[in-house]
Amino acid sequence: AGALVHDPRLIILDEPLTGLDALSARQVKGLLQERVRAGCTVIMTTHILEVAERMADRIGVIAAGRLVAEGTLAELRQQNGGNDTSLEDMFIALVDAQAAAAEAERIAAVRAELWEASKLLTEAALFAEQALAQMEKWKKEIEPLKGNDDGRLIAARQDLASQMAFLL
Repeated sequence: AGALVHDPRLIILDEPLTGLDALSARQVKGLLQERVRAGCTVIMTTHILEVAERMADRIGVIAAGRLVAEGTLAELRQQNGGNDTSLEDMFIALVDAQAAAAEAERIAAVRAELWEASKLLTEAALFAEQALAQMEKWKKEIEPLKGNDDGRLIAARQDLASQMAFLL
């Protein structure tokens, strides 16, 4: 009440009717409507959609932290295909549509990640194929050195091991 003494031009209220009995809620609604008629702008949040439907000149619908619709009740009804649709029905339809859009975005993101993973797996398979072919080539190069005890086989195996480590 003290905040209204200096006759502000803007009043912002978060759930102003929560916890009030019917008589007190009616008094608050009357006071707010009186302020609007006097030229004040009132912005209020509410989960009581009937209150918003009866009191608001303009309504914003927020779903998942995003403004998904905004306009007069008539504009919202027109956008959602019904002249007698309640704000509650519109809200549920808008929230459901928002949830479906969010799910579609999530599915698209997962598909994109799977596509990238499949490209990486294809590259890894090609690399593994090339590595196996190179190892077979080295094996054939070492084969003739078997039975020679002059250290060439040991050096060739060490060289092969370092080249294989490079591949991996």
